[in-house]
Amino acid sequence: MHNLVKQTPSLNYIKKFFWNTPTVMTISLAKDGTYVDVNESFAKAMGVPRPDIIGMSSTNMGWITPDQRSLLATAISKNGFAENIELEGKVQGKPLLGLFNATPITINKKAMWLTAITNLSAMRRARAYNENILLKSLTAIVGTGVVLLRVHRKGDPDIFFINEEAKRALRKRSMKNLMNVLSGDGSTYLMNRGEFYHAKLISTNPGSPLQIILTERLPDTLFIKEQLEQTDLTPRQMEVAYLASIGRSNREIAQKLRISEYTVKDHCKDIYQKIGVNNRYQLISKILKTGRV
Repeated sequence: MHNLVKQTPSLNYIKKFFWNTPTVMTISLAKDGTYVDVNESFAKAMGVPRPDIIGMSSTNMGWITPDQRSLLATAISKNGFAENIELEGKVQGKPLLGLFNATPITINKKAMWLTAITNLSAMRRARAYNENILLKSLTAIVGTGVVLLRVHRKGDPDIFFINEEAKRALRKRSMKNLMNVLSGDGSTYLMNRGEFYHAKLISTNPGSPLQIILTERLPDTLFIKEQLEQTDLTPRQMEVAYLASIGRSNREIAQKLRISEYTVKDHCKDIYQKIGVNNRYQLISKILKTGRV
């Protein structure tokens, strides 16, 4: 068996790889980003002849900003390399998203960067297309509301998608307050204009600011009547409880049943005591959450 001898690749081999690889690659001075050499893939991607690039830099050609280059410099200074840093620059006046990987090298005693760049613009367009299809599908859902939002440690939740069903369920409701309830209980029950919804918070990846809320439309007011009939409320108390549960005010209940508001209040007090709640909101929540009272 022949002994294996470690060999350093020849300069010609390195140059051949640098020139022929389809990956966009550059060699630039570490101090200011002046291009010492670029491969054909880079020149083709930039749409500029190689001789016109050598001696220039990415910043003075307007491809990336000095602040963006400083991100690479900071990463190299801290880690010894820059790995998978996304920067959005401009090429021929059009935005171009690139994934930058850079490592320091020394050529002729000069500090340089060897940088490889992956074009992510096509991937972004594909992702945007897929997201558009997803949002269109969510918009078409009937009977279930969908809310996609970002929740930050400070400030109100940032909604970036909500379909019509969710808008109907969450009309005039504070998203911040709703998130406080959902974060504690995981779900809650909502009433809006005589329609009832079960709102549920869907977990995403731990630490992710993305949150998903689903709102499912519940059966109509007949459901409430059926549940109240299973209680020991008197017929009059069931009438008051039903009207209170569908959002009628004490005055509206009094007018509907032709009794005084004071009588309505007395009935509500007795109803809450029998059901084991403190107000009408707890009453409807208990009816919907347990399926019985």
